Amino acid sequence: MGNILQIRLICATPDLEAARARWPRLCAQARDLYSPDGEAREVTNGLFLPRWDAGLPMPGVRELAEILRQLALILPQRLDDRFSRAQLDSLTRNAEILGEALGSWKTEEAAAALARLTEDLDALEAGLYKTPPPPPSGPAPAVIRVTAVTWSPQRLEKTCPILCAALYDADKREHPDDAPPPPDAMRLLDFLRQAECAPEVRERLKAPLARAEACRAALDKAISEGDPRTADRYSNDMDDILEGLEDTAACRPAGRKSLLRRLFG
Repeated sequence: MGNILQIRLICATPDLEAARARWPRLCAQARDLYSPDGEAREVTNGLFLPRWDAGLPMPGVRELAEILRQLALILPQRLDDRFSRAQLDSLTRNAEILGEALGSWKTEEAAAALARLTEDLDALEAGLYKTPPPPPSGPAPAVIRVTAVTWSPQRLEKTCPILCAALYDADKREHPDDAPPPPDAMRLLDFLRQAECAPEVRERLKAPLARAEACRAALDKAISEGDPRTADRYSNDMDDILEGLEDTAACRPAGRKSLLRRLFG
């Protein structure tokens, strides 16, 4: 796994409004545990609850499952005895299986666990109605995705201080009154491809930028195909390319740092 770019298998909720429309009463039950600013209320007695951003209609599907599990522990009377212990145990088990599959990049196992977790939430939602609602329809409320993240902007700044400083200066010129966003590897590559610089500098950057674009295209393809292991190989290559771009910007010989990292991590 790369020092700058990391590949993650995630459970994404692309349309929070659609998810809330599918489970309105569950979301309302869960929201009661939170104050308007998104903080858990004191009634939770210190048990862990995922943060709920005040601007969002609901958290992700995994977070909703965790909130409901905690709700059963904290205030079982809120559930009106309509949730059986077997249902709650299934919710907990499938949420845990999903988390383990995501952490170990088991895409098919994660998708299967998500399908079961969605069925658990459907059953719990139906149990909160005297007359069961019609079967849910429409697209899945959550999907399994591969993503590449700059997991530590500080590590990127340490690895590529010259390049990140140039990006920072460009951000300040374009938005002088705003705090610059933290550096991101992909955004840094976009900046370098479009940045205006002296012809001799542009010539030095030409070859490493071409390698970066080829690597990025391969990385994007692996991500779109849901292949985290192939994506991870390209993320490691991208780390090396970013280090090489920094060496080029600093007019240093390239290669030694990348070789040491490959040998010793």
